[in-house]
Amino acid sequence: MLYEFDSLEWDEKKRLDTLADRDLDFADAWQVLADNLQITFQSPQNGEERFKTIGLLNGDLVAVIHMPRGRNCRIISLRRAHQNEEEAYYGNC
Repeated sequence: MLYEFDSLEWDEKKRLDTLADRDLDFADAWQVLADNLQITFQSPQNGEERFKTIGLLNGDLVAVIHMPRGRNCRIISLRRAHQNEEEAYYGNC
């Protein structure tokens, strides 16, 4: 992880939409961020300091887009990993 944080935060509507569309819950993103084998890349967008972390969530490889917000980690997006992200993760093991 490229920064430390005390807790997670997110937009609740976006969390509920992701849960309904992808069956993934932002509230579980801590598991990805705590994965000992996770890999994190800088992923800036629109001048914001954003990061993409690839790791395991309940046995599935996922990508979490997140950013520091004060002492919190703001979850922007959570989705299943793309093929190139899988290759990067498993190539890193």
